[in-house]
Amino acid sequence: MSFDSSQPDRLPSVLRVLIACLLICLAACARDTDSFSPQIVITSPTSGAVTPSANLEVKGYVIDDTGVRKLVLNGSQDLMAKPPLNAFVGRKLIKFSIPLRDIEAGSNIFELRALDMNGREGKRELELRVDTQKPKVEIDSLSGQESTVTVSGRAFDNIKVLRVSVNGAPLNVSPSSSVTFYASVSRTRYVRIVVEDSVGNKTELVRTAPPRPPPPEPVATDANGATVTNGQAGTTDTPRRRRRRTTTTTTTTTQSPTQPASNGTP
Repeated sequence: MSFDSSQPDRLPSVLRVLIACLLICLAACARDTDSFSPQIVITSPTSGAVTPSANLEVKGYVIDDTGVRKLVLNGSQDLMAKPPLNAFVGRKLIKFSIPLRDIEAGSNIFELRALDMNGREGKRELELRVDTQKPKVEIDSLSGQESTVTVSGRAFDNIKVLRVSVNGAPLNVSPSSSVTFYASVSRTRYVRIVVEDSVGNKTELVRTAPPRPPPPEPVATDANGATVTNGQAGTTDTPRRRRRRTTTTTTTTTQSPTQPASNGTP
């Protein structure tokens, strides 16, 4: 019996061919397998944002390895069923800009759902809060001097007071739902107070500046510089010491003429 030394090498060669074919088949199957659900990215606004407007645009994009077939808002409206997004069905990257109109005040949640060409689904929620309430302003005092006007008060907001200005000059306040303010500004005819909250709502309050205080009465003086009071010169505001009157009594004694002594001679 003859023995061919080349026989043992044939089996490994066949195995190598089979393994190569198997790998090619697996690679082909992997290309047809969809293991990636659509990903929705919202670039603006951010979830949880507070906006003063009931109308805004939601912007972002959807990405998928097999292509995007649907983009549904709040479970009912397919945004890719009509222009302009209907022209991009099947694309692997789709940018969108969704107009939202007449959003109710308060907290609102919007849901976006994307489906790819194989029916796999991706979801994203967007929470928005609409705040259209303007801050409130209360003036505690408003007084005027010769060249300045002084005002103090308080400002309130349902979320946060961000800025306070008086006649265009910003004041140093700590953002809070309630702040106090004080300002002394150059005298003008009106005092204009503007309060702005954290989302841009503004309240403007205008008050007429109080009149200037009356000037002091002039002080009259005489030629010597002494203050004249009640039209009398030489008198001052300093009390004068009352001079005591002294009465002098003079006593006068009258002596009768001396009679000569009598000597008996007539």
